[in-house]
Amino acid sequence: MIVINKNGFTLIELIAVIGIVAVTAVILGTNFMKLIGNVSNYEDEVIAKGVAEAAFIYYDSKDNDEKINFCITADRLIDNGYISSEQGLLKKYKAEDIKEFSAKVDEIEGEKKVTIYKNSSNCSDESKIINYEEKGEENEG
Repeated sequence: MIVINKNGFTLIELIAVIGIVAVTAVILGTNFMKLIGNVSNYEDEVIAKGVAEAAFIYYDSKDNDEKINFCITADRLIDNGYISSEQGLLKKYKAEDIKEFSAKVDEIEGEKKVTIYKNSSNCSDESKIINYEEKGEENEG
């Protein structure tokens, strides 16, 4: 009679467990990275909406001659007091993060629309974040 003492795992069992752990790690890692990306996009949209609202107010304070090809950076909006700590945007986000944005206001037949750009100081890049209408409706772009 042959007696076999089985005190450990076989090679096949170890490979199976390693494979299951690897597949689980890939699935969880992918979902976690998507979650991080969604949070970043949400923060960009919140900042963009705040910059859009400040740009509307700044635009309305200007003369008609100054409204042609109107583009303003968030840096100027902060410096001129249109984005302030009382507004709440500077309480939640760093000024350096907000200063990455710029806004272009277009007025066509009395309706105003703001296009927000990230990492663009001249409002001409393809890095558009949102279109924001005066009513406060958002059209992702």
